[in-house]
Amino acid sequence: MPNVRNPFDLLLLPTWIVPVEPAGVVLRDHALGIRDGQIALVAPREQAMRHGATEIRELPGMLLAPGLVNAHGHSAMSLFRGLADDLPLMTWLQDHIWPAEGQWVSEDFIRDGTELAIAEQVKGGITCFSDMYFYPQAICGVVHDSGVRAQVAIPVLDFPIPGARDSAEAIRQGMALF
Repeated sequence: MPNVRNPFDLLLLPTWIVPVEPAGVVLRDHALGIRDGQIALVAPREQAMRHGATEIRELPGMLLAPGLVNAHGHSAMSLFRGLADDLPLMTWLQDHIWPAEGQWVSEDFIRDGTELAIAEQVKGGITCFSDMYFYPQAICGVVHDSGVRAQVAIPVLDFPIPGARDSAEAIRQGMALF
């Protein structure tokens, strides 16, 4: 009989659960109970079901695992995907990417590209990412609105870049984000 005095808000019933600890373990036929927005229990299904739940989600054939982290990225460049990507690095940058950035990069471009990248990352299980690209304030806005986690670095270069005339302006804009 369910413990109706303290039921879970949500009980997830995947086929497999990969917990953070212990490392290297895959639990089969376990459940994850959530109460007040926090993981309250990971246990065999039968034990977890005794607690009851406001909502139960059966997830057959699904794996529940911690979110992945993308430790390096320039999210908005998702909009340049496939642009001469079969060339040596410096040819690719100098002859294709830098001219394209000069023509297309704006705050709207950064917003759109970052939204696309976040959607693709979340679909792949990434819930936190590192980013460094132009208009970091636009990146931060999209990150905030999406609810994912990110480490956003500011581009500081000794020449004009989209959104900043020089390194001092880039630093001022970056400091405003803190």
